[in-house]
Amino acid sequence: MIQGILGGMGPYATLAFFNKVLDLTPVEKDSDHIHLLIDNNPKVPSRNRHILYGEESPVKMMIESVERLKSQGAEAVYVPCNSASYFLSEVSTRFPDYPIVGTIDPTVDWLQSVYPDEKNVMVLGAHIVYQLEPYKQLLEAVGYSYIKHCAETQLEVERLIYGVKGKNFDPELLARCENLLRHIVSNYSIDVLVLGCTELCILFDALKNLPVIVVDTNAVLAKKLVTSVYEG
Repeated sequence: MIQGILGGMGPYATLAFFNKVLDLTPVEKDSDHIHLLIDNNPKVPSRNRHILYGEESPVKMMIESVERLKSQGAEAVYVPCNSASYFLSEVSTRFPDYPIVGTIDPTVDWLQSVYPDEKNVMVLGAHIVYQLEPYKQLLEAVGYSYIKHCAETQLEVERLIYGVKGKNFDPELLARCENLLRHIVSNYSIDVLVLGCTELCILFDALKNLPVIVVDTNAVLAKKLVTSVYEG
C-alpha cells in the first residue's frame, strides 16, 4: 500500500512529517515501514504571496505533484502544509474520487476526539491561516470558541515561521518562540493552541513543560496516514 506526500512547502516541514510517520509506524524491521513516495517540490508558488499580492497560484503545480504521485502508484496523497491545505478544494476537483488529505479537517476531528471539553482554541499560522481563518468555521461548527490574536503577535509568528524556512535554528529563535508562547498564555484565555503551520511544529518540538495544550498539525496528519494504512 503506497502513500504519497506532496511536500516542499517547506522542505524542513516535509522532513519533519516524514520523521513523524516513521516514529508513529509500529515496526520491528525495515520492511514493516510504509512505502512512501515524497514529491518534495519547493518550487510550488508561495501560497501566502498568492493571496497577499496576487502572484501565481500554487494550484497548478500542486495538481502536477498529485498527478506524479498518483501515476507512480500512491493510493492517497497527504499534504503537510496548512497554507497549501487551504487550496485543496481546488486541487481535488481534478481528482474527484482520489483521496488528498490536508492538515485542517484531520486536526479538527482529532481535537474533537481527544479534547472535546477544552473549548477555547487559538490557531497560529502564516497569513492564510491568520487572515482567511480556514479553521474557524470548522471549529465553531463543533462547539469550539475561536480565539484570534492581535496583528502584532502575528508579525512575530511569521518571523518565527520564516526563520525556520531560512535554516535559522539558533537558540535565539527558540527563545523567541518561548517568549511568544508566554505572551499568548498571559494575554489570552485559551485551552488549546493549534500549530497551524508545520514550521511552527518544528520549533515547538524543542519546547518543554508547555503551559497549554499544543496540537501539532504535522503529527496529527502523520497519525492519520499511519492509521489509514494499518486500520483501513
